[in-house]
Order: sequence, then structure tokens, then C-alpha cells
Amino acid sequence: MRSLRLRLKSLFTQPIILIFFTQLLFLLYFVSTIKDTLNDYSDQNVTFDIAKTENGRSLDITIVVVVGDAQTAKIDYRNALESVKCYSQMHNYRFWLIEDKKFSHLCRQRDFMFRRHCIIANLLIRSEWILFLDADIAIVNPRILIEEFIDPRYDIIMYDRFVNWEIATGSYLVKNTEWSRTFLKRFANFENRLPNSFHGTDNGAFHIFLQETLFPKHNKGLAKVCMAIWEYSRNFDNLFTMEACVRSIIGEKRDFKKLKILNKGTGWVRDIWLTDSKWSPERDFMLHGLKEFNQESKNMQIRLHAKNTFTFILVVGFLYLGYLIFFASGDGLPEIDVDLKDVISYAVLAVEMGGIAVHKVHQEKSLNAAAKGLTDEGKEELLTRADLISNHLILDILQRFPRLSVVSEEKESTMSEREIEPYRSDNYAVWQSVKEILNKIPSRRLELDEVRVFVDPLDATQEFTEDLTQYVTVMACIVVKDEPIFGAIYRPFFNETIFGLKDWGVITSSGVKIEPVPIENTSKKVVVSRSHAGKVASVVKQVLGEQTEIEPAGGSGYKALRLVNGTAEIYLHTTAIKKWDTCAGDAILRTMGGAMLDLEGNPLKYSENEPIVNKKGLLATVRTPYTYFKRFSSVKLLMEVTVPFTPCEWAKLRHLLQSNIIEDVAESISLLNMGIVRCGESTPLAVLCSHVIMEAIYTDLQEVDEKDLWRKNLDSQRNHGFAIVR
Repeated sequence: MRSLRLRLKSLFTQPIILIFFTQLLFLLYFVSTIKDTLNDYSDQNVTFDIAKTENGRSLDITIVVVVGDAQTAKIDYRNALESVKCYSQMHNYRFWLIEDKKFSHLCRQRDFMFRRHCIIANLLIRSEWILFLDADIAIVNPRILIEEFIDPRYDIIMYDRFVNWEIATGSYLVKNTEWSRTFLKRFANFENRLPNSFHGTDNGAFHIFLQETLFPKHNKGLAKVCMAIWEYSRNFDNLFTMEACVRSIIGEKRDFKKLKILNKGTGWVRDIWLTDSKWSPERDFMLHGLKEFNQESKNMQIRLHAKNTFTFILVVGFLYLGYLIFFASGDGLPEIDVDLKDVISYAVLAVEMGGIAVHKVHQEKSLNAAAKGLTDEGKEELLTRADLISNHLILDILQRFPRLSVVSEEKESTMSEREIEPYRSDNYAVWQSVKEILNKIPSRRLELDEVRVFVDPLDATQEFTEDLTQYVTVMACIVVKDEPIFGAIYRPFFNETIFGLKDWGVITSSGVKIEPVPIENTSKKVVVSRSHAGKVASVVKQVLGEQTEIEPAGGSGYKALRLVNGTAEIYLHTTAIKKWDTCAGDAILRTMGGAMLDLEGNPLKYSENEPIVNKKGLLATVRTPYTYFKRFSSVKLLMEVTVPFTPCEWAKLRHLLQSNIIEDVAESISLLNMGIVRCGESTPLAVLCSHVIMEAIYTDLQEVDEKDLWRKNLDSQRNHGFAIVR
């Protein structure tokens, strides 16, 4: 930890250290007391009065407990489960003890706590109402009926825990409706949003989920504060603070059309530890926290009572000491470190989830393509629904890591969860398909602040709209400082992922390891962008010989993969290119011994201090990239642009292009001609210059023209302007 030694040195000169040693002595003294507490515990069987059996009940109710292994649960939660079983028989309720593995084909969540809610959603079709219970909830008053807590106006009924502001997710009543099934499934999938913190699993996550679902308009302001508390949570105090923060947004309201939250003390379950395992047969219905004290659990559980008060003081002292170490100096929050293997796993999961969505959108033939500007070659740069949906899903998964810097081609999507949900795949199934391969990746701890992830949710959008799906990829790249160390490229229309990790190798999602193809077996092809293949052909043949084939291709990810599989020798790009287009391919090529260089011979850098756009072109090979660069260094590859207008001329041209009068359009064409002459008459420079002029004009007009007049004349103006330069 940065400056930790200096902090400790300053602390040990303060009186606080005396408190620390005093509390350490108390710890040693009370170790035997704690052991005695555990040894004194004896298993107390609870006996019940026989309640009257209810026949002819109007509501169809099933009690469900979900466990990992039924036999183990019957040992660990014997009293609790037996009480529920007995109670259900007394009152003719169905009781199902469900092993989660039996629903593995339907509920693919990795976290058991979230998978339970998906299972309940699937079981609902078999019952009118379900009472979901944690395995450690016991019934202590069988005279009380479940119907007493059911309000038919609501689909889901939950309750506040007595001790804090937490809404319990370990037990709830749920009615078989479409809304409740969808609600529970969406909540189960919320595991993808868990931060790398003390998040409280489903209990903590439910509060953020509830706020975003029921109060989406509050996603700014206080809601962001609540989210920040959750992301930085380190203990129960932080977690409970987040939950109280969310409750301050929700307010005093407890009924939300289809969801009801019962007030403290009015629910059906109470935590048994609140009263040191004592309970009231008149007031209590169910108690939470009953687990058998077998030999293993004795070593882990301590009942709170007066004798270990000093132990509690010791723990508080340690927490206070930690606070002084990490916060008293004013440096803010401590640094967070992550396992690179975890970041890689989520990055691969993200690109595959995004790619599957891209494939689904393509099958629907509803791309909704729109122009978002011009490319460096003067063509419209398109944006489709597939871009936005894929981007939303990828960013959603990567939110697993708080403070992770993610650089994406698309900004945060404004699409709603309802629009996204049909394209959200079963993340558990996707994870299972790559888990075995990813588990082989070695672990490595990294400081999160040093990590950046570059994301391209849909590479080759233009080709995607033209149904040239062979070029389409979805990419993610992990950068440490300024070096790309991991890249993942997913081809959604071939269901293939290639990923490479520095010092480990390149492998496919099917487990095939990829080695560089021998030079003699590598195809003598140069892959270039489809938009300027002819402009570089003569230069390439001059350097590499007439036998070299120039192949136009779409998508930077696709072209990088052509180098990886040996079907091309060089990837050449002579205009500006954005780094989310290159990062994943660059990482894979570096892993194989190659690299991507700009056309000045420098390796690409990806730190936050570097510009996102590389304006110096690109030369990439899978081996000896510097040797190839030297061969090309004798010729001029990078296309340069001359500024064609004075500020006064520029202002006039902008005004003319906004006009609906044909004379103004004609004058704007004359000005464009003048600019092209200033750029030079040679091809392709003059053509490129005209494209840059038009791009700058239209970009500028988009920003200042509130009436959107430029779009009304876009086609006619562009046709006039480009007809002249061509």
C-alpha cells in the first residue's frame, strides 16, 4: 500500500498504540472464555403444541426451501427443516425442499443466493402462492397461519428486518403472476451488477435493484451516492448505510402497486440472535438463524453475551486503528486490487453476451441504423440498435468492478431495461462454455487504478448493415498502465472467441491453442480498409512486389484475426483509427510476438494520458513488425490534410450550407472547389481533403444548428459537393 510505512511510523508515535496493546492483552485473556462459551452450548430440541389442521383452504400455498445439497441441509438445518415440514403437514400446505442443481438448465446464475430467486420464479407456475424460506428459518408457533400475512392486492410481500433498514430477501410471499415471475428473474440476473466490495449478496443488491426498478428517475443525485457507498462497502456498517440511503429515496411508502413491504415487527420472521436465542411463543411465528452446532460449526460460531464484551471492544479498536492508517492522512479511500483472472473472465463473458445480442438483432432485421458522423474516409459512420444493446450488456457486466475505467466506442445507452431484456442471454450458460478454459489462466493481483478496459461493442458496423457478417466482431481489451496485456475478440456469427494473454498465449474458446503460422505458409496478402484499398495498392506493390495481393476487408478485429490465422501477412491502415478498434487485436498480436505500430514506427499506447484516436495510421504483423516498418519507411503512407479555409471563409461556408436557396448551395460548391484546389489536385489527397472538409462542416453544424437544417439538405449538398471532387 502506497505510503503505508510512513503512516505506520507516524501512528506508532501517538498514544493510540498504547490502546492497541492493552486490547491485545484482553484478547489473550478472554480466549479461554470464548472456548467455554462454545463448549457450554447444548443442542436444545424445540417441542410444539399440536395445532388444528385446516381443511378446505381457499388459497393454494406452497412452502419452498432451496438448498445446495438436500442431505447436507437436513443435517445442518435439522430443527428448522423439521419444524417447517411438521407445520406444513398440520395445515395441509405443500412443502418442497429443492436442490438448486435440478434447475441448472433454467437458472444459470453463478451465485447460489441469486439462483434461488430464479428457481422460485420457475416454481410459481405450479402454485398460487409460494412462501420462500431460508433453510435456517424455523417455525416456533404453528398456530399462526400463512394466510394472515397475505394481501391479495399484491403480487410480492416482503418485510423489514427488525434490527436495521434492510428488506429481507431470505423469505417472502409471492403470487403466481407474470409480473412477479419477471421481477424475480430480473433480480436473479442482478448478480452481474455486484461490485467488488462487501456487497451483502442478494440482501444488499435488492435495495439497489428496487430503487432502479421502482424509482428509475432517481438514478442521479442521491441514488449515485447510495451506489458509491455500495461500491466502496467494506463491512456491515457500510452495507447498512447503503440500505438506509436507498430507503431515504423510497421514503415512508411501503406499497408499490404490486409489491408490499411489511413494517418492522409485523413480518412473519424475526432474527433469533436479537434476543440471545430466546423467543416468545405468543408473539413469534418464525425465527431466522437456527443452525445445528456440529463439531465444524462450533469452531466458527460465537454467541454474544456479557463475557466477550472485551472482545467486542478489541475488534472496535482494530477497526479504529485501520481507519487511522487508511483515512487519517487525508489520502482518501485505500487502493483496490483485483485478480486479473477475474477481470479477464468478466471481459470474455461480456463480449460473448454482447455478441449474442448482436446476432439476435441481426436475425430480427430491425437494425435501425442512423448516421453518427463521418469516418476519416468521408463515409457515414453508422450506429445501430445492435451497437447500443451490445454496449449496454457489456457495460452492465463490467460494473462488477467499482472504479474500473472502461473506454467504449458508444456512450452509456439510454435504452431501458425492458428494451434490453429480450437480448440478455443466459449468462450462466455462456460462462459454462468458457469456464474450463478461463480457469487455466494464472492468477495475478493488480491495482484496479492501473487497469483500463477498452470495449468495441460492434466492430464493422457498416458491414453489419450490409449483411457482410463475416467481418463483424465484438472486442474487449485489458490495459495495464499503457500496455495491452489481454485481448478478446468474439465473432458472433461464427460463435468463436479468440483471446490472448501476455506471457501465457493465445487460445480459442474451444480450447485450441494458436501458434504463429510459419512465414513460408503465411499468405502474401495485405489487408486494408475497404474504403481506401486502391489508394495504398501501388505503394504496397512498390515495397513488397507485384505478387502481393491487396485485400479490402471490414473491421479492425477481423483484420487482426487474419494475421493470427496466417491468411494475411500485413494489416495496413493509412488514416486515423480509434484505439478501441485496435486494442484487443494489438494485445493478441503482442502475445504472439507481433505488434501494431503507427506509421512512424511507434507501438500504440493506451494510457489515459494518450489520445483515444491514433492519427498516425497503422501497420500490424504477427512477427518482426519493426522489420516490416523499415521496408515501408522509404515511402509516404500517412495521408495528410491541408487546412483549406480561413476563419472568415469557414463561417461563410457554414452559413451557405444551412440555406434552402439554390443560389447559396451553388456558392457553397464554388467555395468547396476552392478548398480542394488549395489541398492539391493530386489523387487521393484532393479527394481525402474534400472528405475532411465535409466531415468538419457537418460535425460543426450538428453542434450549433438547433433547427437541424443541415440534415434537410444533407443529401443534395453532399451529392453536389462530392460530384465535383470525383
